[in-house]
Order: sequence, then structure tokens, then C-alpha cells
Amino acid sequence: ILIDIKMAFKALLFALVACVFLAHVATSYAVPPVDKPQVTFRLTVNASMWEKCVADGKVEALYPNETKTAVVGKCDKGDFKYGLHVINSTAVLLTPWFHSSIIEDASPPTCKLECTVLRLKTVTAKCEPCFVWDSREGYHMTFYKFEVLEWHEKTLVR
Repeated sequence: ILIDIKMAFKALLFALVACVFLAHVATSYAVPPVDKPQVTFRLTVNASMWEKCVADGKVEALYPNETKTAVVGKCDKGDFKYGLHVINSTAVLLTPWFHSSIIEDASPPTCKLECTVLRLKTVTAKCEPCFVWDSREGYHMTFYKFEVLEWHEKTLVR
């Protein structure tokens, strides 16, 4: 019986060491979570249905919930910000808001960009553009397109 207890103890000790080792390996190589990225956007405004104006504007790099002024050619200008929703370590949703000077009596144009986080030597992302139509006073339609131009994170891949 004493030999059986020693063998059981050795097996239990071996299993414990194996679990600790595997936990260490799993956490050492785990993909780090998405940090707060600094994102540069391109915003396209098409107000040609009522003003004959189509233009692109570059929104300088900003962090989630930071506000900057966006100027879109001579078509539009206003405050711009975005929200970040982390789905998992490789997928995020960006929600940009553009407080358009054209849209006076409605919520600001917004949509969701689905992004795949790429972890190479640095962290970047590939995001699909999103589009929205909005109207001024329910009469004049304006088209907005939001695109990610650049994505920067300070987190480096292990």
C-alpha cells in the first residue's frame, strides 16, 4: 500500500508541475489585448444632391473619445471623434461620429467599421470602410464615408 501511495503522490506532483508549466506557456505567448490605438481617418462627404459638393478630408490621428475638428474640403466641417469596442484580441469595432455643420437637427452621422487587428512587428489593423446617408431637416440627403488610413498602437508583439 505504501508503494501505491508514493506512486499516486508522484503522479499528482507530476500533473501539478505540468499544469503550472502549461499555464506559464499559455500566458507567455498569449496575444496581448488591443491597446488604445491612435487612428487617422479619411472622411468623404457627398452633398451633391443639394450643394453640388463632393470632397475628402483627412482627420488627424486621434485616440478613442478624443475630439478633433475635421475639415472636408469646402463641403463640411465639424467635430470628429470615435469610440472603440473590443470584441476579442483580433477584432474591434470603431464607431466614428462626425458633428457635421450640414446636419443641424439630427444626430451626427455615424456607422461602424469592422476591423481585424494584425500583429506583426507592431500592431496595426485592417478596417472595412462604412457608409451612411443622412438628411438635413429630412429633405437634403448627404452621403458620408468613413475610412481608416492609419492605425498606431504602442503595444509591441511579444
